[in-house]
Amino acid sequence: MKRIVTKALWIVMLFLLQKAQSATQVQLGETLNTTVDRGGARVFNFLGREGQVISVAAIGNQVVHQTPGVVIQLLSPNDTVHLGTDRSRLLNAARLDQIVLPEDGEYTLIFSDDGHSFLRDATAWLTIVDVQSPDDFLTPNTERTNALQISDMDVYGFEGKEGETVIVHIETGEGTIQPYLSIVAPDGKSIHELAGNDGVLESNAIQLSMNGSYSLLVRDASGAEKGSYKLTLDIQVPGDSDGDGLADDWELRFFENLEADAERDPDKDMIDNRTEFVRGTNPLVFDPSIGQEDSTISIQVESVSVEFLSLKGKRYQLEGTADLRNWVAVGGVFTGNNQIIKQSVPVGEGNLRYFRVVQP
Repeated sequence: MKRIVTKALWIVMLFLLQKAQSATQVQLGETLNTTVDRGGARVFNFLGREGQVISVAAIGNQVVHQTPGVVIQLLSPNDTVHLGTDRSRLLNAARLDQIVLPEDGEYTLIFSDDGHSFLRDATAWLTIVDVQSPDDFLTPNTERTNALQISDMDVYGFEGKEGETVIVHIETGEGTIQPYLSIVAPDGKSIHELAGNDGVLESNAIQLSMNGSYSLLVRDASGAEKGSYKLTLDIQVPGDSDGDGLADDWELRFFENLEADAERDPDKDMIDNRTEFVRGTNPLVFDPSIGQEDSTISIQVESVSVEFLSLKGKRYQLEGTADLRNWVAVGGVFTGNNQIIKQSVPVGEGNLRYFRVVQP
């Protein structure tokens, strides 16, 4: 008991000392390479929003045959709520998984040595990701090959429907990484956690309990410096005879055949067929209220400005029309980056009066 109290006091004193120094501002998705000496710590700040779900991973390297005792702590804005602490045990790594942020503001992350492991300055890597902002979106029965650097966490997204069954397979290639998988439901709760064995990971058949956007979080559990892997997502949809991720009765209702492509967007509302199927919307009717909640169009003196939230890896095209029937391309195709994209068009150019953003 005495040791626990002493340790707690040491952590509080260490934190107060570090707060007196300048903290480093970081962005979600950023991997940091930092050094910590024996008993030392580093303090980082990042901006978060209420309801956002984040995960944190920290890995220390080997120093004079000693394993760094990695400790990570997360505090809410104004340091009012202690959201989590994790210490490395058998491995030189610590993590905080699927932490739901309680409010908007600047959060504090403390990365430290446990006070007795380091013999001298040691290098460590720290990564923070937004679990609900995927780097890549997957459709049923797709494969992805990717590389992992030390402490990386890759986030994939997919649309899931209640009653569907999901199986994830990961196989490593070059390097010595051991894959670790987390599947996060639309409500931010983890529904499956699994570590690989000998470079191979295969999840159980997981039945989804709600409609919405799910996340797959892939990271290395071994502390390896780098490696590669291949991920396969298999989604089994009830009543889907051709295995394309769309139920047969839905395809027949809207397309009168079974040849619809889950990735296509025939109504050009920036929502693919798979997402329309999951959400129960009509894939053949353009609905500007779907998928463009963060879009704004404002009329200025000399130009029309179109702003929208883009998704990383998705391709977009700005189109205009004078009569809402004949649409023409305005400018070239561009690729999203999870940021707000702004496009401006001179007023009166081509007599265009209405504009939209589509996925070609």
